[in-house]
Amino acid sequence: MKKVLLIASLFWMVSSVSAVTYCASAPWGYGKNAAGGGNATPTLVKSESEFKNALKSSNKVIIITQNITISDQISTDKGNLTIMALPGKRLISNSQTKDQSGILYLKGSNIILRNITFEGPGAYDCDGKDLLTLDGAKNVWVDHCDFQDGMDGNFDIKGLSDNISVTWCRF
Repeated sequence: MKKVLLIASLFWMVSSVSAVTYCASAPWGYGKNAAGGGNATPTLVKSESEFKNALKSSNKVIIITQNITISDQISTDKGNLTIMALPGKRLISNSQTKDQSGILYLKGSNIILRNITFEGPGAYDCDGKDLLTLDGAKNVWVDHCDFQDGMDGNFDIKGLSDNISVTWCRF
């Protein structure tokens, strides 16, 4: 009888997980109002300089096509932005110095981050920066991202940030 109940419970749990939610085509939860860059023409980036230039320009949708090593944390207050990565592509920080650690520091509103692996140098006690920081950001959806070996931390949401959904991410 216990086996039957266990199998029935397991079947119910597996069948109640929605594939639509896992592969959501639009934000949900608190960040459901994030539209990101909408359906703007994507800009493909494969280097740190291309990534920085895309963030400074009027690009609204950025797709990371190669692993990119970040030499110094990139900060932007740009909103209406979508940043995605092709499968397995990473943003990498190898620096174990306080001033050069971290990968992205975002202050904008209406941001979507999907399918990005953030990879740091590992914990190191020098009061470094997080791999990803949202500071005062509003309407943000972070989906299917991996956070690995951040120096200070992996992901920080602070400074009156509001309406943030973090879905299907691994830490």
